Formats: sequence, structure tokens, C-alpha cells
Amino acid sequence: MKLTFVLCTTAAMLLTMQHVGAAGLEKKLIKYGWDKPSPAYVREHVREMEQLPFDGVIMQLEAGHNALQTTRWAEADLSADMAALEAIEWDAFTDNFIIMGSSTDQDWFSDADWETIESNVRSMAKAARLGGCVGLALDVKAYNSVNPWSYAEAAHSDARSFEEYQAAVRRRGSQFMRAIQEELPGARILTLWMLSGLARFMVYWAPDELEAQQFGLLPSFFNGMLDVADPQVRIIDGNMHAYFNEDREPYLLQYHRLRQRGLLLVDPANVEKYQTQVQIGMAIYADNCFGLYSGNDLPGFMTPEEQLLWFEHKVWWSLYTADEYAWMHSENMNWWTGTDVPPGAVEAVRSAREKIANEPWPGIKMKPLFEEARRREAEAEAEEG
Repeated sequence: MKLTFVLCTTAAMLLTMQHVGAAGLEKKLIKYGWDKPSPAYVREHVREMEQLPFDGVIMQLEAGHNALQTTRWAEADLSADMAALEAIEWDAFTDNFIIMGSSTDQDWFSDADWETIESNVRSMAKAARLGGCVGLALDVKAYNSVNPWSYAEAAHSDARSFEEYQAAVRRRGSQFMRAIQEELPGARILTLWMLSGLARFMVYWAPDELEAQQFGLLPSFFNGMLDVADPQVRIIDGNMHAYFNEDREPYLLQYHRLRQRGLLLVDPANVEKYQTQVQIGMAIYADNCFGLYSGNDLPGFMTPEEQLLWFEHKVWWSLYTADEYAWMHSENMNWWTGTDVPPGAVEAVRSAREKIANEPWPGIKMKPLFEEARRREAEAEAEEG
């Protein structure tokens, strides 16, 4: 009798905890993508936007988003964004962010560059505070510019060692973090990826090879952020690599890898902060489920109903395995206007969220659907051949 009671009690506890993360946090889904709205758009359309099953949105300032640029934003440059942000009346969207890019020509050793960058970062943090946002979203990918996280592409790699660059980048990471938290205490920094950008390196661990990695300087910046992060600050590794997860196993593997193997890239002095202030997030690439991404032909051999099941499955597993935040990216659809959003997609998100809150398992078996889609693909290729 006692064993039966314990088992039943445990099952009941699991049922009630499916919608919370490892730290007891409510799961939240944030929308981002090429349809990212400006503060002015949100001010005018926030009531309609909040009808969609998200907990927040990542906005982009009309003044720009590359805070690491070496051109200083003047107060007048941001005045329209600031006014729009202050006027937004949030209701259902509780966790909103402003995107910050990393495309830059800055020099890690230049105090003049970083005086400008710090001013820009403060301006973005102030904008987030005025807009009632919980924080900033950081995209560390460099678009159409030199990758600032690559030692091989660094301006002074012929004269300065990798270790010198690590020290400089770590110092700038601290400067970056201070600027944010002084303007926005308790900030959430949702990185589209952070240490997850080195996930494969964590598995085949060879410390001497870090300087050859494309993002080999990123851990130094991250450790600099942790060095000075106030206890209320949270940094979320958004794990963009989850974009192309098919079934459930990669989500569990990626979470474990970041939570445990990620410690290999954390200074021992920051391990406690990593364990308590860094969260693991998950990313959903909506286009990949609906045949809108050119790098994956498989959805083209699925029925629309199967695509929706896969999409719901990915939303469920992303929320299930994230500590708190999952975020959805889309490129070829506009969720705010409904343009090119596949029929049933909104309902699929809503269904996944209801199941996370109320059921212990999504009830979607994906392997038979993938097998059938690949059979159709093979048949089509045989006919063409």
C-alpha cells in the first residue's frame, strides 16, 4: 500500500511539473525572425500580437541593432524608438527583448572603440528598460563582416598571442555586462547561441585546439560577463543548433552537453555562477518543418498534416528541455500579419503549449512519419533515375 501511494504521488508530481524547468520556472516561448517588429509597430499592434501563443517578442530598434559598432549612437538617433517603447502597454507578453547584433569592425585592444561600444550598449539597455523588457537578445554571428570571435581573423593575430586576445576579450565581456546591468538591473541576456556554438568541440575536447575554432574567443567573452554578473542576472544559451533536431534524443543530448560538458569552457571561478545563473534554452526553426528551408528536402515528402505534427513535436520538446526559454525563428513567414504562415501552425503551437502544461507526454510518434517520408523520397528519386 505504501509503495503504491509513493508511486501515485510521484506520478502526480510529475504531471504537475511538466510545464516548469529544472529550477521550477514557467516555460516561456519567445518569437523572433525576419518578421521582427520595431517598437513603433508593437506600440500600434500589441493587442493583436498578444493573441498569438507566445510569451514575448524580440524587437529591433529602427536606429539599428549592431551595438558593437564603432559609430556612437546619438540621443537623437534613438529618440523615436525610446518614445515608442515607453508607450507600449504590455499585457500577455511578459518577457520581451531587444535584439543586439555583433557585426563589427572593432578592435578588442582599442579603448576608444570600446568607449563607443559601451555607450551604445548602455543605450540599448536603457531602451529595454524604458520598454518594460526583461532584457536583450544577443546574436553573436557576424553578418558580412570579420568574425570577432575568430583568432584567425583577428587584426593583430600576427603580433599578439591567442592568450593575449583571450585576456582582452574577457575584459571586454565584463565591460559589456556592466553596461547592461547598470542600466537594466536583473537583465535577461538571451543569446541565440553562446557555448553551444562550440558544442562539437566539447565532445572532442582538445584545449590546445581552441584557438583554431571559429568561435574560439567566445568563451572568454562569456567568462568576462560571468565575472561581473550580478546575482539577479540570467544568461540564456539559446542553442541555435536545435534548429535541425528531428526527434527527441538531440534535445536531451544537447541539454546534457551544455549543462555538463559546457563546464569545460567555464573558468573554475565561475562554475557556481554557470550552474545558478546560466540557463539552457532551445531554438525552433519553423521554416524547416514546412519545406521553406532549402537545405532540407524531407518536409516536401510529408503531408501538410504530418508537417504540423512535426512542428508541434518540436515546440513541445523545445519547451520540455529548456530551463525556461525556448525561442522560435522564422524567415519566410510573418506571424504578426499572418502572411505565409501555414494553416494550422498557430494551433499547433497552442496545442504543444497546452500539452506541456497538462500532459506528461506529447503523444506524437515521429519515427514512423520520418520513415514514410523517406520512403516517398526514395520512390521519387527512383522514378527520376
